[in-house]
Amino acid sequence: MTMMALTRKRHRALHLWALALGMLLAGTVGLGLRGSQVAAIAEGDVQFTVVQSPAGGSMVQAGSTVTFDVAASVTTAPVGLPVHFEFDYPAGLSFVSGNSTPAGVTCVNNSPEAGKARCSYGLVGTGPRLPVTLTFLVNATTTTAPGQVAIVAGDSDGGPDTAATGDDSFATAGTLTVFSPSTITAGGGGSPPLIFEGASATYTATLANISGFPTGSFSSAVVFTNATVTGVTCTTGGANGAPGGLGTPSASCSGSSLANGETLTITVTVAAANTGDGADITATISAPGLGISQAGTPVSVDELGLDFTGATLQAGTAITVCSSLVAADVANDAAAGAAQPGSSALIGQVSLSPLLTTADFQVSGPGAGAVSSAAGCGANQSGVTFTPSAAGAYSVTALYNTGGTNALSLTVGGGPSNNPAPTVSLLSPSTANAGSGTFTLTVTGTGFVSGASTVRWNGAPLATTYISPTVLDASVPAANILSPGAATVTVFTAAPGGGTSNSAGFTISAAPNPVPTLSVLSPSTVGAGSAQFSMTVTGTNFVAGSVVQWNGASLATTYGSPTSLTATVPAASVASAGAANVTVFNPAPGGGVSVTPQVFTISAGATKLTFTTQPGAGVAGSALAAQPVVAVQTAANATVVSDSTTVVTLSLNGTGTLSCTGGLAKTVSAGVASFSGCAVNQAGSAFTITATASGLTSATSGTFDVTAAPPTSSTQVTVSNPANAPIPRSRLAFAISTGSLDASAVSFILRRVSDGKYWNHASGAWQTELVLNAAVEGTSNSWSLSIDGEARREFANTEVTLEARVTVGSTVYVNATVPELTIR
Repeated sequence: MTMMALTRKRHRALHLWALALGMLLAGTVGLGLRGSQVAAIAEGDVQFTVVQSPAGGSMVQAGSTVTFDVAASVTTAPVGLPVHFEFDYPAGLSFVSGNSTPAGVTCVNNSPEAGKARCSYGLVGTGPRLPVTLTFLVNATTTTAPGQVAIVAGDSDGGPDTAATGDDSFATAGTLTVFSPSTITAGGGGSPPLIFEGASATYTATLANISGFPTGSFSSAVVFTNATVTGVTCTTGGANGAPGGLGTPSASCSGSSLANGETLTITVTVAAANTGDGADITATISAPGLGISQAGTPVSVDELGLDFTGATLQAGTAITVCSSLVAADVANDAAAGAAQPGSSALIGQVSLSPLLTTADFQVSGPGAGAVSSAAGCGANQSGVTFTPSAAGAYSVTALYNTGGTNALSLTVGGGPSNNPAPTVSLLSPSTANAGSGTFTLTVTGTGFVSGASTVRWNGAPLATTYISPTVLDASVPAANILSPGAATVTVFTAAPGGGTSNSAGFTISAAPNPVPTLSVLSPSTVGAGSAQFSMTVTGTNFVAGSVVQWNGASLATTYGSPTSLTATVPAASVASAGAANVTVFNPAPGGGVSVTPQVFTISAGATKLTFTTQPGAGVAGSALAAQPVVAVQTAANATVVSDSTTVVTLSLNGTGTLSCTGGLAKTVSAGVASFSGCAVNQAGSAFTITATASGLTSATSGTFDVTAAPPTSSTQVTVSNPANAPIPRSRLAFAISTGSLDASAVSFILRRVSDGKYWNHASGAWQTELVLNAAVEGTSNSWSLSIDGEARREFANTEVTLEARVTVGSTVYVNATVPELTIR
């Protein structure tokens, strides 16, 4: 150590001694020194290193993660002040987590200010600190540098020990570049470039890696409009992606990866949709992780053009429609589309012929009659001829390929004969009492036509039955005569000819109101202290002026029907337990009060929550075996079924996080809140759940346990020791490779085949209980466990199995193949 360094250390010791003496003399006033700058960490007090992975200069996918492994060692510990590691991370990164191994260091985002992550070691002594890993999400291209990391004492001591000053290090810092359209080229197009509706095309999309870096695994898709995917292949020079999306508008490839210079080719077979105007197929090529969302070249789609070749659309006259090249829709003349190509690009949907036959055309209308093959259509074109027997709307539809159609609408006139104009001379009856119900009205007059003449009530059509040219019967619904007044009755006859008749008056007389009856209340009970609510009253003989009464006092009432009323019951009427008589009053003329009242019960109010179904045991991250059900109850343990407003909220007691489908808060229905999909994210025992609601005594469930999720089998985890040759004890070490898995920790389970016992590396002995022995990380994703000294004798002439538990983020993997190894 140089003389300058010795002087700095001695000066620091005197400084800390003086600070301690000052704090002792100042008493409680000394507490204010915590935020001062007198206890700064000097260079050399703490040494730390930061290793970034992946290293600067790498190209990564948007949404991938970057980790920073922090190691710190204390030479001179600050007196009375906690030590923090701070990372002023750059824009483009989002904080995910910060953890030490083992747990003990707390990491918090946006502390002490926005954009910083702080890891707190607490009060420390000399020596190494727990290693810490910070994980961030990469959102955009970003650059890290040594000046962004520091060790500080207290909340802010003004003199941080930074990696920029030379005695510490930030390894592999630098720029992480996110894949983008400048590094991945995308394109696509269809073959053939022009098809008909219902036909298939092959669409080829490509993603070429020109970045200079491998992409890693990514997912991509080609999203179509006006088409359905019928086949997908995903090919590269290396690992092909898994295809998907059949039967949808989106073809997908998952798990693709591209080396530099490689190209992913997505070959998709699509069927053109049947649209109203032959809409083209468009395609968007996307790979979110590579920053790609790009439109490809569209595929043009045609309909089959249809053309009316005659001059007159009239009943009794032959009509011919041919396929043809038609530029635009023209009413009663043409439906836009292309001519028949005479090839397999367009075939009859029924005949399967490249030239449509009569079977491939549909003709509809009120009198289409016989349909035959058309003559006189253009070269390589076809069509149909029919003679309509009645005027009206007709449609000629061509059916081609798989579901492709185009239709030509034609309006056919009625020929020389028109319907007569109707007249009305008599109504029977011509009057009815208000509220008397549905009845049949007989209309007498002249010029009535079967299927064309309709009786109208104030201009609205009624269900009409033709009797003769002078008589029509019409059904008048009860809703038309609910109230006194008058109505106008006419007869309308449809074209050709026809028209609207003269009007005849119908009188609706007031009728005496009946005496109401009351049979059902809904609800018929609520808890005391309930809020204002609506009550539905069911009975008979209700009128528009009916009023629901509560112990003789009128309630605000809404008329629903002759058998249903809705009344508003104020909160003051149900403030305390008891009962009320409910009646219905009909006003004069006639009317009166219902004879037999219905009793409404006001029960004791809700006081507490109760678990009626206890949560069951489960596996971490999966739904519990039994889902909690909570009831709102009275002090007498009765569920308050009238309550559908109380909000019950669940919370977990124990280490971990509780989640439920739809959230932890649920509104009760009939006094009961039934939760679903509830799960705890980590293993533990004796968990309980507390249910709370405003104004009610909370409830705590019985205890339940959550077991850890089983590890995931992976072929990436492979045992490096040979299984086909004995392993010498003189250099006994067990090793694995984690392949593409970026493990944060690995443990080995060594089991002796002869008796099933497990090796405990810490005690150097075999034992009955399972033991996870921590492995040491080497290079190139390799991990090992060495057996040294006397412990090697325990392996003499044994056979063992080697199982590895590999931790990657929150997932634990296990080797798919567990070998038996022989030690000599």
